[in-house]
Order: sequence, then structure tokens, then C-alpha cells
Amino acid sequence: WNLAPVDTSGTVVTLQRKGDVDTNTEADFVWSADKSKGTQNPILVFPYQGNPQAPGTTGFGFGADVANYAIHTNVETEMLGANASFWTRIPFQSPDPALFETLRLEMKYNDGFVAYLNGSRIARNNDPDDLLWNSSATAQRSAEQSLLTQTFDVTASLDALLPGVNILAVHGLNLDASDDNFLLLPKLIGTYRGEASMGLSLDPGINRVVVQVFEGEDGTGKELQRGFVDIWSSSTGGMSPIPEGPIFGELAASDGPFVITGEVTVEAGKTLVIRPGTTVFFDEGARLTVNGRLLAEGTEHDQIRFTRTPGSNDNWDGIQFVDTMEDNRIAYTMLEYATTDAGMVGLENSNLLIDHATFDHARRRRIRSVNSSLIVRNSTFTEIFPDGMQPLTDDYSEHVWGENIPPGGH
Repeated sequence: WNLAPVDTSGTVVTLQRKGDVDTNTEADFVWSADKSKGTQNPILVFPYQGNPQAPGTTGFGFGADVANYAIHTNVETEMLGANASFWTRIPFQSPDPALFETLRLEMKYNDGFVAYLNGSRIARNNDPDDLLWNSSATAQRSAEQSLLTQTFDVTASLDALLPGVNILAVHGLNLDASDDNFLLLPKLIGTYRGEASMGLSLDPGINRVVVQVFEGEDGTGKELQRGFVDIWSSSTGGMSPIPEGPIFGELAASDGPFVITGEVTVEAGKTLVIRPGTTVFFDEGARLTVNGRLLAEGTEHDQIRFTRTPGSNDNWDGIQFVDTMEDNRIAYTMLEYATTDAGMVGLENSNLLIDHATFDHARRRRIRSVNSSLIVRNSTFTEIFPDGMQPLTDDYSEHVWGENIPPGGH
């Protein structure tokens, strides 16, 4: 469906979506000669076979209030001022559906949607009862709501899943055709039945795999030795860029890895959530400034990683908390190659809890705190100057440095 204007020598006839059904047949559409813009997409052939050269990559969207790192295909030209509805069909391969125990749909969206799996409706929100090809959402969602993943349990629709090629079709709904913010980012996830395999599940980005040796069989008894290896994983081989400017919402491992190219700021009143397993790279001199709230909380076996961009020998400028007494948290996180006098993590008039973090590869202050409340626990600070490296003499090579604690602080 292409809403761009085209030249024609005769009557303009357009293909319009009918109702809220998706039967994968010609019955889903009607031909109309009204004055709506557009022509039939040349790949719109019945029945749909799944186009290997689809015109876009999810997420689809536009607008200044929707973070650009969530948008991979901008559809402003096609939608804004033309139609509040947007249709996308996503072909994917599935093994035998009998292998799956649960099925869930994860959505980031602004402002509504209806999702279909092989023609069966599986989830919906903010959609009208009488759903048409040009319907609008029934309620507005804030930018903050739109960038947080909403999960829909669609296990009851497992019988709609087929072995081989499947189609996830999503009808996105904007508040109206003139609304200048829109987002549609779907993700369908199934979990297997039975016992877990011996394989490893890797997140996009850098994964630290820890290997432990025990004195007994099957990992029992006293631990004798441990080591680790860092493994790069990416389904596309690419990274999601985050340019200089404001940032809020959510960064999830499955949408990454991410690369920050300049100074990005969590503004006062905004929150940035970084999910377990997420890798965030930083270009030379890039930094994350927090004036609002940061929740970067990994898990023991799914840690977050902040590091420099692959292939670079340069350093980034750390995570700097400035004038924020929010409940900021960094947990189960690795930070490396941030070298600045302000600290790999710096605080000024701020509040922060650091738990189970690892600070590595930095010859300047790892943590710097001024007029701030700071708790650091269960964390690792590697050697600033490994064997054979000449120490600096400027008194800035410190694991933790601070001055002044506000009343009631730590």
C-alpha cells in the first residue's frame, strides 16, 4: 500500500482494506474509485506468498516525540495527513508448533493496533469496534508509554501457528491522520516445551560466557577454577544508532546492540530503562547524561554492558548524573573504556545505587561523587595499572573519589 501521489491518465482506482478480518485472500480488500491517494502495491498479489524484498523494517513510525532509535522505517510521507491506519505483514519461519509451550506478543506502539497470526486476530488495544481500513485509535498514548514494551499473552492462539511460513499482520492505528507521532514495533516470541537444551541463548551484542570447573560430577562440590569468554552475537551484523539528543523509554537486548554517537540526555522528568542483556556502545567522546532517572538493571546471568564501539581504540566520556535525586540504579552491569576526570560514573547533586557492577579498562576515576548520595556494593574494580604498566602521578587514578554528602544521603 503506497500513499504517495502518482501521475495517471485515467480514473484513479485504489485498493482499500475492509473491516478487521485478515483471511489472506482477495476478500479482505475492495476496489474504490474515490479520491484517496495511492495505487496498488505491485507486490500485492493474492494469496500472499511473503515478499522477500519487503519495503521496510520494523519498527515503523515517525515523529519528534517517538525516539528515533525505535524507528527503522520512517513512514511520515506515506501516513501523515493521509491516513491514520497503517498495515504491515511480516513473514517468518516457524518449526513444529507442537514444540512451543507459550506464545507472547511484545508491542511498542503509538496509539493503537490489532494483530493477526495467519488471519486469526490474537491481540488488540485502543481499536474501535467497527474497524475499517482508515480507522483511528480510540485513545492516545504518551511517548513514554509508547516506548515501553507491553506484553500480550497469546498462548491461546498457538493453534494458529503453522510449521514453515507464517504471517504476522498488524494494523497500526494513529490517533488521527494529522497526529505527528506514530510507532509500530511488534515482536512475536515463543518458548519451547520440555527441558532446556545444553545450548546457550545469546543476546545481540557482547555476551560474557562464564565457565566454571567443580571437583564433583555435574557441577557439584567445590569450585576449582573459573574463567570467561566474551562472544559477539548479532542476527543482522549491524547496530542501532542513537544520535545526540534526548533519550527516554526502553533499550532492550533484542533491539540492539546500540551505539551512542554523541551526548545523549535523559531529561528531568523522563526515565530510561535498560533491560538485562543489553549492550550499549559509545563512540569516542560520547556520553550519557542523566538529569532524570536511569534504571540499568541486568541479572546475574544476563548483564548489561557499556563499552566503546567495536574496532575503536578511543574512549568514551562515561555516565554522568547531574542534579537528579531520583531513584537511579545500575546493577549487574559491566562498564569499560570510559576515561574522563569526571569518572566512568560521575555524580553531582545526585542519587545512585550501584550493585554487582564491574569497572574495567580505565586509568582515571571509576566513580566520582560530589554533593551526592551514593551506595556501591558487591562490585568489582579491576587493577587500574596491570603488571608492567607505569602508574600515572596526577592523583586522578582512583577507584572511588568523592566530597560532601547531602543530609540524609550515603
